[in-house]
Amino acid sequence: MKQFHKTIDINQHFEEKTLYGWHTNESNTYRWTNGNAWLPFDHVAITNNTRLIIEIKNTNTYIQQTEKQKQYA
Repeated sequence: MKQFHKTIDINQHFEEKTLYGWHTNESNTYRWTNGNAWLPFDHVAITNNTRLIIEIKNTNTYIQQTEKQKQYA
């Protein structure tokens, strides 16, 4: 997060074992979400000069099968 030309790292999603919306931590450089992940900003004062920068390492698409497709799988 950038605030007033200063970068603030938010690392709780690597440090906390259980955090809403996050799967078990497998690495110290990435962590999978369930699509509904929460990042705590408790120690950051959000102003008009604050920017949140998120690095997305990888994405996956899961196609849900219909009942008819499941019958023929």
